[in-house]
Amino acid sequence: MDLVVFKNSLAEFVNEAQLIKDVCDKIRLIPNFVNLRFDVELTKYVANIVENSFDKKTEAEKNNTIKQILILIYNYDVNEILTIDKHIIFLAQNKKIKKKGRLSTAYIKTGNWFLKKIS
Repeated sequence: MDLVVFKNSLAEFVNEAQLIKDVCDKIRLIPNFVNLRFDVELTKYVANIVENSFDKKTEAEKNNTIKQILILIYNYDVNEILTIDKHIIFLAQNKKIKKKGRLSTAYIKTGNWFLKKIS
């Protein structure tokens, strides 16, 4: 099964599903993550992860991915989803969702690779 790799749109779908799973797992590791249900900082964190993970997606697709992650964690109802939409709009209008530069991305990846080789 590992001999054949996913390509094109199938690879993008698998990468998105894996990202959603990883982000949900990471948020669930936060102590008292239930208390962060409507925290704007948590929405900002998820939005920045999604923004830096996908280059070819539109803003609407990224917003849907952000909402999908938060809904999987907290099971929001319709009115609560509208609040999350307002959080995302607020963050986008105030330019709080930022893309990391290529230099910092390369530095982080190189540092992680170097740490794996040492240990």
